[in-house]
Amino acid sequence: LGLRVFISATGVRFSYGLQKPRFFSGLFYFILIKFKAMFNKSRYLSIKYVVSLIRFSKSIPNYIHIEDSTYRGLNNIDLPLKVIKGKKNLKRTLILYPGASPFAEEHPSMIFLGAVLANTGFNVYIPRIPLLKDLDISEKNVEWFQNTFDQLLNRDDVKDTKVSCMGVSYGGAILLKSSLTGPMLEHPPHSMITYGTIYDVHNSLDFVMTGTLTIKGKEVKIKPHEWGLVVCFHNFLNSIDIGYDTLKIQKILKLRVQDKHKEVEDEVKKLDDRERTLVNDILNSNISDEVKRIIDIILKEKIDVLDGISPEKWCHNVKSKVYIMHGANDNMVPYSQSVLLSKHIKNSELFISYLYEHNEIAPKRSIFYKLNELKRLVFFMRKFIRHHED
Repeated sequence: LGLRVFISATGVRFSYGLQKPRFFSGLFYFILIKFKAMFNKSRYLSIKYVVSLIRFSKSIPNYIHIEDSTYRGLNNIDLPLKVIKGKKNLKRTLILYPGASPFAEEHPSMIFLGAVLANTGFNVYIPRIPLLKDLDISEKNVEWFQNTFDQLLNRDDVKDTKVSCMGVSYGGAILLKSSLTGPMLEHPPHSMITYGTIYDVHNSLDFVMTGTLTIKGKEVKIKPHEWGLVVCFHNFLNSIDIGYDTLKIQKILKLRVQDKHKEVEDEVKKLDDRERTLVNDILNSNISDEVKRIIDIILKEKIDVLDGISPEKWCHNVKSKVYIMHGANDNMVPYSQSVLLSKHIKNSELFISYLYEHNEIAPKRSIFYKLNELKRLVFFMRKFIRHHED
Protein backbone atom coordinates (compact mmCIF):
# COMPACT_ATOMS: atom_id res chain seq x y z
CA LEU A 1 0.00 0.00 0.00
CA GLY A 2 2.81 2.40 0.85
CA LEU A 3 4.48 1.70 -2.50
CA ARG A 4 1.23 2.41 -4.37
CA VAL A 5 0.76 5.72 -2.54
CA PHE A 6 4.35 6.70 -3.32
CA ILE A 7 3.86 5.97 -7.04
CA SER A 8 0.64 8.01 -7.05
CA ALA A 9 2.31 10.93 -5.36
CA THR A 10 5.18 11.06 -7.84
CA GLY A 11 2.67 10.73 -10.68
CA VAL A 12 0.84 13.84 -9.49
CA ARG A 13 4.08 15.82 -9.34
CA PHE A 14 4.94 14.86 -12.93
CA SER A 15 1.44 15.60 -14.20
CA TYR A 16 1.66 19.15 -12.92
CA GLY A 17 4.96 19.62 -14.73
CA LEU A 18 7.02 20.10 -11.63
CA GLN A 19 10.75 19.51 -11.66
CA LYS A 20 11.63 15.78 -11.78
CA PRO A 21 12.16 14.61 -8.19
CA ARG A 22 15.49 12.84 -8.70
CA PHE A 23 15.77 11.92 -5.05
CA PHE A 24 12.39 10.17 -5.08
CA SER A 25 12.97 8.41 -8.42
CA GLY A 26 16.29 7.14 -7.10
CA LEU A 27 14.60 6.00 -3.90
CA PHE A 28 11.90 4.29 -5.96
CA TYR A 29 14.56 2.38 -7.94
CA PHE A 30 16.29 1.44 -4.69
CA ILE A 31 13.01 0.09 -3.27
CA LEU A 32 12.38 -2.00 -6.40
CA ILE A 33 15.85 -3.51 -6.18
CA LYS A 34 15.29 -4.32 -2.50
CA PHE A 35 11.90 -5.89 -3.23
CA LYS A 36 13.38 -8.04 -5.99
CA ALA A 37 16.22 -9.15 -3.72
CA MET A 38 13.77 -9.98 -0.94
CA PHE A 39 11.66 -12.16 -3.24
CA ASN A 40 14.76 -14.16 -4.20
CA LYS A 41 15.96 -14.68 -0.64
CA SER A 42 15.72 -17.86 1.37
CA ARG A 43 13.21 -16.55 3.92
CA TYR A 44 10.65 -15.69 1.24
CA LEU A 45 11.38 -18.75 -0.93
CA SER A 46 11.11 -21.19 1.98
CA ILE A 47 7.65 -19.83 2.80
CA LYS A 48 6.80 -20.02 -0.90
CA TYR A 49 7.90 -23.68 -0.89
CA VAL A 50 5.47 -24.57 1.92
CA VAL A 51 2.62 -22.56 0.38
CA SER A 52 3.26 -24.34 -2.92
CA LEU A 53 3.08 -27.71 -1.16
CA ILE A 54 -0.43 -26.87 -0.08
CA ARG A 55 -1.61 -25.20 -3.30
CA PHE A 56 -0.09 -27.64 -5.78
CA SER A 57 -1.56 -30.67 -3.99
CA LYS A 58 -4.86 -29.75 -5.65
CA SER A 59 -3.45 -28.98 -9.09
CA ILE A 60 -0.19 -27.74 -10.58
CA PRO A 61 -0.70 -24.26 -12.11
CA ASN A 62 -0.06 -23.62 -15.79
CA TYR A 63 2.87 -21.28 -15.13
CA ILE A 64 4.90 -24.34 -14.07
CA HIS A 65 6.28 -25.69 -17.33
CA ILE A 66 6.59 -29.49 -17.50
CA GLU A 67 8.35 -30.82 -20.58
CA ASP A 68 9.39 -34.24 -21.83
CA SER A 69 13.01 -34.39 -22.91
CA THR A 70 15.72 -37.05 -23.14
CA TYR A 71 19.25 -37.82 -22.01
CA ARG A 72 21.77 -40.40 -23.21
CA GLY A 73 21.82 -43.55 -21.08
CA LEU A 74 24.64 -46.00 -20.47
CA ASN A 75 23.25 -48.22 -23.21
CA ASN A 76 23.74 -45.32 -25.65
CA ILE A 77 19.98 -44.99 -26.03
CA ASP A 78 18.02 -41.83 -25.36
CA LEU A 79 16.01 -42.17 -22.15
CA PRO A 80 13.08 -40.06 -20.90
CA LEU A 81 13.84 -36.96 -18.86
CA LYS A 82 11.17 -34.84 -17.21
CA VAL A 83 12.08 -31.13 -17.12
CA ILE A 84 10.16 -28.83 -14.77
CA LYS A 85 10.69 -25.06 -14.65
CA GLY A 86 8.97 -22.17 -12.90
CA LYS A 87 8.67 -18.46 -13.67
CA LYS A 88 12.08 -17.53 -12.26
CA ASN A 89 15.48 -18.89 -13.14
CA LEU A 90 17.78 -18.32 -10.16
CA LYS A 91 20.58 -20.39 -11.75
CA ARG A 92 19.85 -23.33 -9.47
CA THR A 93 19.45 -26.88 -10.73
CA LEU A 94 18.05 -29.90 -8.91
CA ILE A 95 18.39 -33.43 -10.29
CA LEU A 96 15.58 -35.43 -8.70
CA TYR A 97 16.31 -39.17 -8.65
CA PRO A 98 13.23 -41.36 -8.10
CA GLY A 99 13.10 -44.44 -5.92
CA ALA A 100 12.19 -47.97 -6.96
CA SER A 101 8.92 -47.51 -8.82
CA PRO A 102 7.49 -48.68 -12.16
CA PHE A 103 6.20 -45.12 -12.69
CA ALA A 104 9.76 -43.72 -12.65
CA GLU A 105 9.85 -40.10 -13.88
CA GLU A 106 6.08 -40.18 -14.46
CA HIS A 107 5.28 -40.76 -10.78
CA PRO A 108 2.69 -38.11 -9.77
CA SER A 109 4.43 -37.51 -6.43
CA MET A 110 7.75 -36.88 -8.17
CA ILE A 111 6.19 -34.42 -10.61
CA PHE A 112 4.37 -32.69 -7.75
CA LEU A 113 7.59 -32.33 -5.74
CA GLY A 114 9.45 -31.15 -8.83
CA ALA A 115 6.79 -28.48 -9.48
CA VAL A 116 7.00 -27.22 -5.89
CA LEU A 117 10.78 -26.92 -6.11
CA ALA A 118 10.56 -25.26 -9.52
CA ASN A 119 8.30 -22.62 -8.00
CA THR A 120 11.11 -21.71 -5.58
CA GLY A 121 13.67 -21.03 -8.31
CA PHE A 122 15.08 -24.47 -9.17
CA ASN A 123 15.09 -25.98 -12.63
CA VAL A 124 14.21 -29.61 -11.88
CA TYR A 125 15.23 -32.66 -13.92
CA ILE A 126 13.77 -36.12 -13.23
CA PRO A 127 15.68 -38.80 -15.19
CA ARG A 128 14.48 -42.31 -15.82
CA ILE A 129 16.78 -44.85 -14.19
CA PRO A 130 15.92 -48.13 -15.98
CA LEU A 131 17.02 -50.43 -13.15
CA LEU A 132 14.94 -48.59 -10.55
CA LYS A 133 11.95 -48.63 -12.89
CA ASP A 134 12.31 -52.42 -12.87
CA LEU A 135 12.66 -52.32 -9.05
CA ASP A 136 16.29 -53.42 -9.18
CA ILE A 137 17.80 -51.76 -6.09
CA SER A 138 21.30 -53.18 -6.53
CA GLU A 139 24.55 -51.25 -6.53
CA LYS A 140 24.51 -51.37 -10.34
CA ASN A 141 22.39 -48.21 -10.16
CA VAL A 142 25.43 -46.19 -9.06
CA GLU A 143 26.86 -46.12 -12.57
CA TRP A 144 23.50 -44.99 -13.95
CA PHE A 145 23.24 -42.16 -11.41
CA GLN A 146 26.75 -40.98 -12.20
CA ASN A 147 26.13 -41.10 -15.95
CA THR A 148 22.93 -39.09 -15.55
CA PHE A 149 24.74 -36.47 -13.49
CA ASP A 150 27.54 -36.24 -16.06
CA GLN A 151 25.10 -35.97 -18.98
CA LEU A 152 22.98 -33.25 -17.39
CA LEU A 153 26.00 -31.12 -16.46
CA ASN A 154 26.56 -30.63 -20.19
CA ARG A 155 23.09 -29.27 -20.94
CA ASP A 156 23.06 -25.60 -21.94
CA ASP A 157 20.38 -24.81 -19.35
CA VAL A 158 22.40 -26.49 -16.57
CA LYS A 159 25.85 -25.04 -17.27
CA ASP A 160 26.86 -22.19 -14.97
CA THR A 161 24.22 -23.13 -12.39
CA LYS A 162 24.54 -24.55 -8.89
CA VAL A 163 23.65 -28.23 -9.27
CA SER A 164 22.19 -30.14 -6.34
CA CYS A 165 20.76 -33.67 -6.28
CA MET A 166 17.88 -35.30 -4.44
CA GLY A 167 17.23 -39.03 -3.98
CA VAL A 168 13.96 -40.54 -2.76
CA SER A 169 13.79 -43.78 -0.74
CA TYR A 170 16.32 -46.27 -2.16
CA GLY A 171 17.31 -43.56 -4.64
CA GLY A 172 18.67 -41.55 -1.71
CA ALA A 173 21.06 -44.31 -0.62
CA ILE A 174 22.24 -44.85 -4.18
CA LEU A 175 22.77 -41.10 -4.60
CA LEU A 176 25.02 -40.99 -1.54
CA LYS A 177 27.02 -43.96 -2.84
CA SER A 178 27.30 -42.32 -6.27
CA SER A 179 28.87 -39.20 -4.76
CA LEU A 180 31.92 -41.15 -3.57
CA THR A 181 33.42 -41.90 -7.01
CA GLY A 182 33.43 -40.83 -10.65
CA PRO A 183 31.85 -37.61 -11.97
CA MET A 184 30.19 -36.73 -8.67
CA LEU A 185 33.52 -36.91 -6.86
CA GLU A 186 35.30 -34.87 -9.54
CA HIS A 187 32.51 -32.26 -9.71
CA PRO A 188 30.64 -32.59 -6.39
CA PRO A 189 26.97 -31.56 -6.24
CA HIS A 190 26.44 -28.25 -4.47
CA SER A 191 24.37 -30.23 -1.96
CA MET A 192 22.32 -33.41 -1.70
CA ILE A 193 18.90 -34.18 -0.23
CA THR A 194 17.62 -37.58 0.82
CA TYR A 195 14.01 -38.33 1.59
CA GLY A 196 12.77 -41.50 3.31
CA THR A 197 16.16 -43.19 2.84
CA ILE A 198 17.58 -46.32 4.44
CA TYR A 199 20.67 -46.43 6.65
CA ASP A 200 21.05 -50.21 6.86
CA VAL A 201 18.98 -52.80 5.04
CA HIS A 202 18.95 -55.25 7.95
CA ASN A 203 17.02 -52.96 10.29
CA SER A 204 14.80 -51.81 7.44
CA LEU A 205 13.80 -55.42 6.79
CA ASP A 206 13.26 -55.93 10.51
CA PHE A 207 10.77 -53.04 10.43
CA VAL A 208 9.05 -54.66 7.44
CA MET A 209 8.59 -57.80 9.57
CA THR A 210 7.54 -56.16 12.86
CA GLY A 211 6.10 -52.73 11.99
CA THR A 212 7.31 -51.46 15.37
CA LEU A 213 8.56 -47.88 15.83
CA THR A 214 9.35 -45.63 18.76
CA ILE A 215 8.01 -42.12 18.12
CA LYS A 216 8.64 -39.44 20.77
CA GLY A 217 9.27 -42.09 23.40
CA LYS A 218 6.18 -44.17 22.63
CA GLU A 219 6.20 -47.55 20.89
CA VAL A 220 3.90 -47.43 17.88
CA LYS A 221 2.73 -50.26 15.63
CA ILE A 222 2.51 -49.34 11.96
CA LYS A 223 1.42 -51.79 9.29
CA PRO A 224 4.40 -51.86 6.90
CA HIS A 225 3.74 -50.88 3.30
CA GLU A 226 3.40 -53.98 1.10
CA TRP A 227 5.79 -52.44 -1.43
CA GLY A 228 8.71 -53.16 0.91
CA LEU A 229 8.17 -56.92 0.75
CA VAL A 230 7.44 -56.83 -2.99
CA VAL A 231 10.72 -55.01 -3.69
CA CYS A 232 12.70 -57.36 -1.44
CA PHE A 233 11.34 -60.61 -2.88
CA HIS A 234 11.40 -59.32 -6.46
CA ASN A 235 15.12 -58.57 -6.10
CA PHE A 236 16.30 -61.73 -4.37
CA LEU A 237 13.87 -64.63 -4.79
CA ASN A 238 15.36 -65.59 -8.16
CA SER A 239 18.87 -66.03 -6.73
CA ILE A 240 18.28 -67.99 -3.51
CA ASP A 241 17.21 -71.56 -2.77
CA ILE A 242 14.20 -71.78 -0.47
CA GLY A 243 13.65 -75.51 -0.99
CA TYR A 244 11.11 -75.40 -3.80
CA ASP A 245 10.59 -73.86 -7.24
CA THR A 246 9.56 -70.18 -7.26
CA LEU A 247 9.43 -69.39 -10.99
CA LYS A 248 5.67 -68.84 -10.98
CA ILE A 249 5.93 -66.60 -7.93
CA GLN A 250 8.72 -64.60 -9.56
CA LYS A 251 6.55 -64.11 -12.64
CA ILE A 252 3.70 -62.76 -10.51
CA LEU A 253 6.00 -60.36 -8.66
CA LYS A 254 7.31 -59.07 -11.98
CA LEU A 255 3.75 -58.43 -13.13
CA ARG A 256 3.03 -56.67 -9.83
CA VAL A 257 5.96 -54.27 -10.16
CA GLN A 258 4.65 -53.45 -13.62
CA ASP A 259 1.27 -52.65 -12.06
CA LYS A 260 -0.49 -55.32 -14.13
CA HIS A 261 -3.07 -56.16 -11.50
CA LYS A 262 -5.44 -58.14 -13.73
CA GLU A 263 -2.61 -60.40 -14.92
CA VAL A 264 -1.53 -60.88 -11.30
CA GLU A 265 -5.01 -62.08 -10.35
CA ASP A 266 -5.11 -64.49 -13.28
CA GLU A 267 -1.70 -65.99 -12.48
CA VAL A 268 -2.44 -66.34 -8.75
CA LYS A 269 -5.40 -68.59 -9.62
CA LYS A 270 -3.01 -71.04 -11.32
CA LEU A 271 -0.86 -71.60 -8.22
CA ASP A 272 -1.06 -74.46 -5.76
CA ASP A 273 -2.10 -73.74 -2.17
CA ARG A 274 1.43 -73.24 -0.80
CA GLU A 275 2.48 -70.90 -3.63
CA ARG A 276 -0.79 -68.94 -3.44
CA THR A 277 -0.43 -68.46 0.30
CA LEU A 278 3.13 -67.16 -0.05
CA VAL A 279 2.23 -64.78 -2.88
CA ASN A 280 -0.75 -63.37 -0.98
CA ASP A 281 1.42 -62.89 2.11
CA ILE A 282 4.00 -60.97 0.07
CA LEU A 283 1.47 -58.83 -1.77
CA ASN A 284 -0.41 -57.99 1.44
CA SER A 285 2.64 -57.57 3.69
CA ASN A 286 1.55 -60.43 5.93
CA ILE A 287 4.63 -61.58 7.84
CA SER A 288 3.97 -65.31 8.06
CA ASP A 289 6.47 -67.85 9.34
CA GLU A 290 7.35 -68.70 5.73
CA VAL A 291 7.99 -65.05 4.86
CA LYS A 292 10.27 -64.73 7.91
CA ARG A 293 12.14 -67.89 6.94
CA ILE A 294 12.81 -66.61 3.43
CA ILE A 295 13.93 -63.17 4.65
CA ASP A 296 16.41 -64.88 6.97
CA ILE A 297 17.81 -66.73 3.94
CA ILE A 298 18.10 -63.46 2.02
CA LEU A 299 19.94 -61.80 4.91
CA LYS A 300 22.34 -64.72 5.14
CA GLU A 301 23.05 -65.38 1.46
CA LYS A 302 22.88 -61.83 0.07
CA ILE A 303 24.85 -60.02 2.74
CA ASP A 304 27.36 -58.57 0.23
CA VAL A 305 24.60 -57.19 -2.00
CA LEU A 306 22.75 -55.71 0.97
CA ASP A 307 25.89 -54.10 2.38
CA GLY A 308 26.58 -52.50 -1.01
CA ILE A 309 23.41 -50.42 -0.77
CA SER A 310 23.56 -49.85 3.02
CA PRO A 311 24.94 -46.36 3.81
CA GLU A 312 25.89 -47.72 7.23
CA LYS A 313 29.06 -49.14 5.64
CA TRP A 314 30.30 -46.05 3.80
CA CYS A 315 28.22 -42.89 4.48
CA HIS A 316 30.92 -41.50 6.80
CA ASN A 317 32.95 -40.86 3.64
CA VAL A 318 30.35 -38.48 2.17
CA LYS A 319 31.80 -34.96 2.11
CA SER A 320 29.05 -32.92 0.42
CA LYS A 321 26.45 -30.99 2.37
CA VAL A 322 23.50 -33.35 2.90
CA TYR A 323 19.94 -32.43 3.90
CA ILE A 324 18.10 -35.45 5.31
CA MET A 325 14.29 -35.56 5.40
CA HIS A 326 11.94 -38.27 6.65
CA GLY A 327 8.34 -38.73 7.75
CA ALA A 328 7.91 -40.05 11.31
CA ASN A 329 4.93 -42.15 10.21
CA ASP A 330 6.67 -43.58 7.14
CA ASN A 331 5.43 -47.16 6.69
CA MET A 332 8.04 -48.05 4.08
CA VAL A 333 11.32 -47.07 5.75
CA PRO A 334 11.38 -46.22 9.49
CA TYR A 335 12.36 -42.62 10.24
CA SER A 336 14.99 -43.91 12.69
CA GLN A 337 17.04 -44.80 9.60
CA SER A 338 17.42 -41.11 8.72
CA VAL A 339 18.31 -40.29 12.33
CA LEU A 340 21.17 -42.78 12.11
CA LEU A 341 22.14 -41.44 8.69
CA SER A 342 22.46 -37.90 10.03
CA LYS A 343 24.63 -39.05 12.92
CA HIS A 344 27.16 -40.62 10.56
CA ILE A 345 27.28 -37.93 7.86
CA LYS A 346 29.26 -35.12 9.41
CA ASN A 347 28.06 -32.25 7.20
CA SER A 348 24.32 -32.92 7.39
CA GLU A 349 21.02 -31.36 8.50
CA LEU A 350 18.10 -33.51 9.70
CA PHE A 351 14.36 -32.89 9.47
CA ILE A 352 11.84 -35.43 10.79
CA SER A 353 8.32 -34.47 9.83
CA TYR A 354 5.45 -35.55 12.05
CA LEU A 355 3.06 -34.35 9.36
CA TYR A 356 4.25 -36.13 6.23
CA GLU A 357 4.45 -39.87 5.67
CA HIS A 358 6.42 -41.69 2.91
CA ASN A 359 4.58 -39.98 0.08
CA GLU A 360 1.59 -38.13 1.49
CA ILE A 361 0.36 -35.83 4.23
CA ALA A 362 -0.95 -37.38 7.44
CA PRO A 363 -4.66 -36.41 7.56
CA LYS A 364 -5.67 -36.82 11.22
CA ARG A 365 -3.97 -33.78 12.74
CA SER A 366 -5.31 -30.56 14.27
CA ILE A 367 -4.82 -27.28 12.44
CA PHE A 368 -2.47 -26.00 15.16
CA TYR A 369 -0.35 -29.14 14.94
CA LYS A 370 -0.11 -28.80 11.16
CA LEU A 371 0.82 -25.13 11.38
CA ASN A 372 3.64 -25.89 13.81
CA GLU A 373 4.95 -28.64 11.53
CA LEU A 374 4.81 -26.34 8.50
CA LYS A 375 6.72 -23.71 10.49
CA ARG A 376 9.45 -26.30 11.20
CA LEU A 377 9.52 -27.18 7.52
CA VAL A 378 9.97 -23.51 6.57
CA PHE A 379 13.03 -23.27 8.84
CA PHE A 380 14.55 -26.44 7.39
CA MET A 381 13.95 -25.45 3.76
CA ARG A 382 15.38 -22.01 4.46
CA LYS A 383 18.69 -23.67 5.39
CA PHE A 384 18.67 -25.62 2.12
CA ILE A 385 17.75 -22.63 -0.06
CA ARG A 386 20.15 -20.29 1.74
CA HIS A 387 22.96 -22.75 0.93
CA HIS A 388 22.42 -21.80 -2.75
CA GLU A 389 22.61 -18.04 -2.24
CA ASP A 390 25.74 -16.14 -3.16
